[in-house]
Amino acid sequence: MPLPKQHCFFYAVLMEQKKPKTDKSQLYGSGYADEGHALIAEQVLTEKGSRFVVWQGGEVSEEETLSLPHARSLLPIPATNNLLAHKVVLLPTAVGDWRDVQTLASEISEHLERYVALSDDFRVIASWYIILSWVYDRFPQMPYLRLRGDYGSGKTRGLSVIGGLLYKPMFASGATTISPIFHTLDLFRGSLVFDEADFRFSDERAEITKILNSGTVAGFPVLRSVQQEGKVFDPKAFAVFGPKLVAMRHEFSDLALESRFLTEEMGVRPVPAHIPKQLPKSAEMEAEVLRGRLLRFRLDMLWKITPLESVDVADVSPRGLQMLLPLLSLTPPPEVRTTLLRHVMREEKERGTTRAMSPVSLLLQVTLAVARKQNTDTVKLRDVVSDAMLLHGEEFERPLTSRYVGSLMRTALRFTLWKSSVYWVKLPGEAELRELCSRYGVQLGQWDVGSK
Repeated sequence: MPLPKQHCFFYAVLMEQKKPKTDKSQLYGSGYADEGHALIAEQVLTEKGSRFVVWQGGEVSEEETLSLPHARSLLPIPATNNLLAHKVVLLPTAVGDWRDVQTLASEISEHLERYVALSDDFRVIASWYIILSWVYDRFPQMPYLRLRGDYGSGKTRGLSVIGGLLYKPMFASGATTISPIFHTLDLFRGSLVFDEADFRFSDERAEITKILNSGTVAGFPVLRSVQQEGKVFDPKAFAVFGPKLVAMRHEFSDLALESRFLTEEMGVRPVPAHIPKQLPKSAEMEAEVLRGRLLRFRLDMLWKITPLESVDVADVSPRGLQMLLPLLSLTPPPEVRTTLLRHVMREEKERGTTRAMSPVSLLLQVTLAVARKQNTDTVKLRDVVSDAMLLHGEEFERPLTSRYVGSLMRTALRFTLWKSSVYWVKLPGEAELRELCSRYGVQLGQWDVGSK
């Protein structure tokens, strides 16, 4: 089947394969011709093997290959591919039917309720997030889902059930090395389902956090050196943008990364009696049917969904709005919108409480108290260190030295410090202070020493 003579964007990269030099075929997973919204091609795994399901002009057909200009052709990644054969990556087996987005969300929610113990709010959120994942490439940013809890709390069950419905899910765990994650995400451009995200990669400098930090916004690939023939290392950009579902026991120390997640606390409620101890075969069959319906949703709606650029919502931070906009672009009913807002506002309040107890927040509180007590906006660093040791010494994980406190003031609070016989700290103006207090959950109160 020939493609339109316009620029074509195909997600997958060329896979290594042994073939004659005259063979110009390439293996691809999915893609679309964007100009004029002319074509969408998605791979399915049928009883006959790998095929392309092609949407063109509202019509859907099944093709073994797709022809490109200049006698090139696209071949689907074979079903014998190791990742597909071992179900590390799940693909639909056929195109299903769907009625409307609310009915589709209800069917997904019923499936989740049968097999995994979730709160009512998060089950609704997960259902709409699953739908969002099938059209994620229409959006400039994506939130993440997270299941957090100790062992035996049901995280792995949640990953299996929710992850099995996401768009082209790739399953990985903390025991996986990072290189195949980069390559598989770049190849399939689907959803990452990651277990034990904090087991080996708890440091914010670790590789998995690079994927999580870069993968929430389109157009920010991760650059890595790849060895080519002749042992030459060339830089390569790996696309990591897309939906992600992670399970972990604790939380990331980076609050910016924390703010990208919609989180469910697992193991805090009784498991309903109807949920089976082991997933039955029927669960897999139901998931297969739903993936087919979701595939048809993608084919029908990919070009019709318009991402919202803004929304009038009070009491939600700009980051919170970034996470909400893709979900709200699906035009959920009012009760779902309320659920989304309630969940985001609750998580922002919890993060605000955590930030208010951070070392930087405590130092800001002490510095403001010293400035008020001395009625000046320029205080001695040693006075701040002394009061911080007296009031909060046990709450810091390391000794409160002038070097440590001064470093936090310079890097986190952006205070001006200088030495004149002793070290001095200059507080910024009232507007800057109010912004800092809002960020770190500190009550500024009546402030009038900044002008003295």
